Amino acid sequence: MLDWLAPRVAGYKQPKKLLIWDALPKSAYGKVTRKMIRDELIACNQWQQAVC
Repeated sequence: MLDWLAPRVAGYKQPKKLLIWDALPKSAYGKVTRKMIRDELIACNQWQQAVC
């Protein structure tokens, strides 16, 4: 996906890492819970590693 994106987007707009999730955690109202995503990324040490 990053190879496809490279010629279409300026270098400073390209993501350094790309994480693909099967499903995002949602609240009872159907909204994506960003706090739960952040907590999972921190728990997996995702800020430093590309794969958990």
